This record gives sequence, C-alpha cells and structure tokens, in this order.
Amino acid sequence: MDDLKLYVRGFFGSKTMASETVQTWKARPILSVFDLTPEALQHVVANESVVEVYNQMVRRQVIHTDFQFREKAVKVALRAFGMKNFLLWAQLNLQSPTFTQLHADFLNDTVRFITTGKREMRVDQWEKLIGPGSNDPSDKPQLDMSLFNGLPLGYSELQQAQTPNNLPNVICMWLSRQGGFTDMVMTLYTLFGEHNTR
Repeated sequence: MDDLKLYVRGFFGSKTMASETVQTWKARPILSVFDLTPEALQHVVANESVVEVYNQMVRRQVIHTDFQFREKAVKVALRAFGMKNFLLWAQLNLQSPTFTQLHADFLNDTVRFITTGKREMRVDQWEKLIGPGSNDPSDKPQLDMSLFNGLPLGYSELQQAQTPNNLPNVICMWLSRQGGFTDMVMTLYTLFGEHNTR
C-alpha cells in the first residue's frame, strides 16, 4: 500500500507516477463530499503519463496503429497500477475512502471486457460517471469475483509459483480484444487521469 497513491476519482495507483497540482477554487473538482479539508479541496492527483497518452489518442496527434505509440501506452499501463497483481490492486481499492459500488461496477465491467471483449456500458460513458464523491462512500462495494476468476494467470520468478492475475498477462488479454487498445487507454484515463467538473 506504501507504493500507492489515491487518485482524484477515488482509485489507487502508482505513487511514483502521480503528480499533484493545486487547483484554483473555481476549477477544482470536489474530491469527496466527506473530505472538505483545505488540503483535500486543493490537491488533485493525476498520472501525467496517462493524461499525455490519452490526449494524444483522442486528439488524434498520433496514429493508433503506430508501434512506438502503442509501446509507450503499454509501458505506461504496466507502471500506472503501482503493482503487478491486478486482482490484488482491485481488492485494495475496496479500502479507498471514496470507492463506491459505482467504482466497483466500473472495475467489474472492465474485467468483463478484458475476459470477453464486451462491456455493459461503453468506457467513455463510465468516464463521465466516475468521479470523486459520485456516490455514497458509506456503501459496501463488492467486486464480482466470478469475472476476476477469468483473468489469466502469471508466474512469479521471485516466488517460483503461479500468480493469479499477473498484470502483464491481463494487459496482453486486454489488447487481444477488438478495440482493446482504445478501451485500455480510456480506462487508464478514467482510473488515473484528470477529472474536471466544468
């Protein structure tokens, strides 16, 4: 947990890739309806590498099929979660003070896409719905473990054993789906990107 930082939309991600900015009163997003300290109101955490890849893609500054751009995006994805075990990362998010059932539903839908190639709701719609304080954090969010069980296994050289949900293998499966690259980049932005209330 020490290597993770709470991002603006309520998900944990890489501490080393996080950048904090101080927002002016008018432009700042509301981090949580339950955390109104001056520090929480001013500091916004985003992963600038994720924001850069996302902006390049949606503004069509690069060609999506360009190998160098895809390689850059995959490298960003591998570091953005702050850990190699996707299931453990998802479970740790249940401890986020601003993680709600809406957040859990987004992760469930993302895993559904990774394992089947289908979502219940388009990822760009999730991006508009998921925000800090977007639901009551006093609820008890739950992940659909039947979906997570469909993720690929990995192998830990350190432990000399199989590891469930090894992030590199999860990303490989994600990219193997039709539209998987775009889905991955947009999901990364929803998890670790900016959030504006304007």
